[in-house]
Amino acid sequence: MYKRGDVWYISIGGVRQSARTTDRERAKALEHKLNAEAWARRNGLIVPTWDQACLSWMDDNPVLARIYLNLKHSKWWKPHLTGKRLDAITPKLVHAIVSQHFKVSLTEPIGPNSTVNAYVGFVGRVVRHGSNLNPKLTYYPKPRGRDRWLTVEEWRTLAGAMKPDLQDISLFALATGLREANVMGLQWGWLHGDWLEIPAELTKTRKPYGIPLNRTARAVIEARRQNPVRHVQNVFTNGGKPWYAVSLCRLLVVAVGAAGIPAFTFHGFRHTFASWLAQKGVSEAIRARLGCWSTSSMTDHYAHFDVGSLRPYAELIDGVLTARQTMSLAG
Repeated sequence: MYKRGDVWYISIGGVRQSARTTDRERAKALEHKLNAEAWARRNGLIVPTWDQACLSWMDDNPVLARIYLNLKHSKWWKPHLTGKRLDAITPKLVHAIVSQHFKVSLTEPIGPNSTVNAYVGFVGRVVRHGSNLNPKLTYYPKPRGRDRWLTVEEWRTLAGAMKPDLQDISLFALATGLREANVMGLQWGWLHGDWLEIPAELTKTRKPYGIPLNRTARAVIEARRQNPVRHVQNVFTNGGKPWYAVSLCRLLVVAVGAAGIPAFTFHGFRHTFASWLAQKGVSEAIRARLGCWSTSSMTDHYAHFDVGSLRPYAELIDGVLTARQTMSLAG
């Protein structure tokens, strides 16, 4: 416990909060009570409700809690799960709720499946965070095109069918191999000259990642910097406003259709990045490190440590994009 002014503050599970009292004994009693409740929840003796678990997850993950999609998912689930204990949120219940509101299929990789998987994933994160439960929630087959990659010729055709804002964010994703959420949410504060750092809160491994920026990626960043319609926080915008997954998907579908490229999604840029590097003979470990895939053999102790050594590999993408002859790449 500690004082701030005349009011006592306590820390429970690493989360600081006000005891809302100037009396030390009352603050101490509240600390004991909250610690006991936290211990009971961790050991399955007390199962919180969805509302309590959702609030706790947001308090413990402030960066993730501010992301638009997480706010959207929390708001969407609230009328369906409010008041329910976490042990009552079963795979059957979650499937029934999403089936009622979305056209999903357990066998066919249809369009809404990816959106529904994001909603289901949010439920899983909150339930696991708020208890020792780990429900085997139902995930739906992803649409075709998620694992597809592009040839250089296909990329140039697709880029020609894109509007400038979409072309910028797509080229950057292609040049870096970053996940859709990291590219959409890229902030000016993450950039450090010729490399960027993704905060630990936004990576699957919960470690910060330092990513070298090749010539192509740096050119995109500079173009965004010079853009007269520039967002204060976000690097990439759609008409001056932050990108949302729905609008990004919708505009990409239009561009893909206009380019005559079947079955391709934004995630395909990540596969294209990995495929092009593989064709250049880059090892799996280096590809995993550049693309922020988790590996057992390569970890980051300091985000800036190995950025320089990775740069030559990242710059291979520049060579692929500027090659004069059309390349035929095998996956």
